[in-house]
Amino acid sequence: MSYRILVDTEAGQALRSLSGHVVERVGRLLAELSEAADASFAPGSQLARPAEVSAPGQRLQLDLDDCVLLYEIDTATRTLSVLAVEPRTSGAGLPAASA
Repeated sequence: MSYRILVDTEAGQALRSLSGHVVERVGRLLAELSEAADASFAPGSQLARPAEVSAPGQRLQLDLDDCVLLYEIDTATRTLSVLAVEPRTSGAGLPAASA
């Protein structure tokens, strides 16, 4: 069972302001992240846990062509929470990272 994906109200508003193809890409990537987190933390999993999901409550960043997405994974509640979405052109002030 995949992690639940929760989107903060302001992050959801920011997503709705982006073009449709970007929103679709973000949705696919979030689904992939959710499935990867589920596999990484499954009991008895032989998969290596990615460093970016190994620290509880750690805020992670997904840097896309048109936006920067800030999220966190909570293994206790099995949720992937989208905390913020900033257009790349807005100078989001988040450090660069790649996806």
